[in-house]
Amino acid sequence: MKRVMLFFNASSLLLLLSGATADIYAQSESMPFVQEGKQWNYVDDDGNPFSYAIDGDTAINGKEYKKVYYQTAAERRYQCAVREEGKFVYSVPNGYNDERVLCIFDVREYVEQSSANNMTVYKVSRFAPVRSVTGRLHKVFCANITYKDGQRLVYDSRIWYEGVGAPESNHLLLFFETEDNHSNEFRSGDFLNCSVNGEVIFTDDDKLNFVEDYYDKQCATPTIAYNNGRLVFSCETPGAECVYEIKCTDSGSGRGGEVSLGRTYEIRVHATLDGWQDSDVAVATIGWRNGRPVMEGFSSVTLDGDGSADVNGDGTVDVADIAKIIDSMAK
Repeated sequence: MKRVMLFFNASSLLLLLSGATADIYAQSESMPFVQEGKQWNYVDDDGNPFSYAIDGDTAINGKEYKKVYYQTAAERRYQCAVREEGKFVYSVPNGYNDERVLCIFDVREYVEQSSANNMTVYKVSRFAPVRSVTGRLHKVFCANITYKDGQRLVYDSRIWYEGVGAPESNHLLLFFETEDNHSNEFRSGDFLNCSVNGEVIFTDDDKLNFVEDYYDKQCATPTIAYNNGRLVFSCETPGAECVYEIKCTDSGSGRGGEVSLGRTYEIRVHATLDGWQDSDVAVATIGWRNGRPVMEGFSSVTLDGDGSADVNGDGTVDVADIAKIIDSMAK
C-alpha cells in the first residue's frame, strides 16, 4: 500500500486561505520538455527545412527561462521563452511579459488560465504511451482546448507527448509564435523529428507507435484520511504514486443581500503507475458550506493521538467536532 502524508501547517494554510491553488505532484522519473540544445525540425510545403531550437537563458519577471529561436538556412529569430515547473510548461512570446501554458504533462479534470491567448484546457486525459526511435516510452496526454484567435473562438484538441509536446506544426507553433507573425507562411510545414544536441529522440512516425496493451490493469482508487492535522493518501496498488490537488473553493459570485462566508477545501487525488491505467479520482471536502461545517469523503478521521474524532469529548462525533477541527486548521 502506498501512503502519502500531507501536513497542514500555518504557511500552507495561508496560501490556501488566500484562494490560491496548491498543486503538488508525486515525483517520478520523467523526460523534461525544456532542455538546452533541444530542437524541433520541420520541412515546409516547398521542401525547405526550418526548426525551433532552445538555446540560452533569459529572465522575465524574476523567473528563469530558456530562449527559443525560429531558424532557417537564411535567418534566425528569437521567438519566445519557455520554462518548466512540475508538470507544466510555460511560454512567454516575444514582445509579451505574461506567460501562458504550453503543455501539461499530467491528468487533470479541469484547468483554466487567463493569458495572452485566453486558452482554457478541459479534461486532460492520459493515453497508452508510444515507443520512440530510442526505445523509450513517452507518456501521452490528450486535452480539449478553447483559445481565442483574434475575435474568433477556436475549439481544438491536443495530443501532448512527454518531452516533445505537440509536434505538429499548427499545434506546437501556435504557442511558439508571436502576434506579429501570426499569419506568416513559415508556420505551415510537416514535423520531421525532435532532437537534443543533434541526437534524434522522437520522429513523426513515433506518434503512431502506441503500446496498445500497456495498460492491462487499473490502479485502485486512493483513500483520503485526516490524521492530526495531516492528510494521508493510501492506495492498495503496490508501487502506485498518489497525485493530488488541493483547492480553496470559496470564490464565487452571485446576487442577493447576504452570503455565508467560510473556508472550504476540496482535495482530489488519483493513483498512477507505469503499466497500469490511472485510478478513478477520489474527492474529499472539509470546511464550511452554507454556514455549516462539512467533512466528506474521508476514509477515517483521527485526532489527539487516540484514534478518535470526538474532539470535545462528549461521546459522539457530530458537527460540533467537525467545526472544531476546521477552526483548529486556521490557527
